[in-house]
Amino acid sequence: MGFSPVPSPISYADALDLAAIEHDRFLAVLRAMRADDWGRLTDCDPWTARDVAGHVLGSMHDNSSLRRAVTALRRAQHAAKRHRTIPLDEMTAAQVCAFADVPDTEVATTFARLSPANLRGRKRIPPFLRHAPITVNGQRYTLGYITGIVLTRDVWMHRIDLTRATGQHLVLTADHDGKIVADVVGDWARTHTQPFALQLDGPAGGTWQHNSNRHTLQLDAIEFCRTISGRGTDTGLLTQHILF
Repeated sequence: MGFSPVPSPISYADALDLAAIEHDRFLAVLRAMRADDWGRLTDCDPWTARDVAGHVLGSMHDNSSLRRAVTALRRAQHAAKRHRTIPLDEMTAAQVCAFADVPDTEVATTFARLSPANLRGRKRIPPFLRHAPITVNGQRYTLGYITGIVLTRDVWMHRIDLTRATGQHLVLTADHDGKIVADVVGDWARTHTQPFALQLDGPAGGTWQHNSNRHTLQLDAIEFCRTISGRGTDTGLLTQHILF
């Protein structure tokens, strides 16, 4: 078995190209939702499928312009201070609430309307601003990491959440999902910095290692991503979560 080295971070432009494809795939899932699917619980407990969709709609709206995104973040930070909670939780709850009144039958069309503006807004962020620091859950990141990598990864993971909750087929391809998984692996590896050998199975999988002759950690690619996002059962290096 040939192992690859830790993947390098993908570029901002590549992240936005993946986002455009992911938006199309997420929209297909929304269009396939049945009336009784919206109330199903997801892995984002206590969110239902409708709550997940509302969060994604809210995120699409908030992040269609840098000014709107900064305003949403500041409001979440103020709410977190008042409630003694986490700003990210306040932000996502506000997003769910903001789009809660959209009829189920109009969720897909609303997403289709918001998607182009979201992608344009993220592409328009100047390169020098992408290096600006931003704090999420007490950790420091760059603005470009959030608007490029994390927002793309967030929609991707929520597509997984919706298909798991509703029983829809999860479309996975090496040329799209495989790139997202490889970037997740690189991010995870650079975060924990420990030796590892990793085999991820499935269409989006691959094999990677870093300074290790140890027993290979083997699991399904999607389960790996779910686990390090905080959705699965974690042990060992899988306790190192990254931002989704």
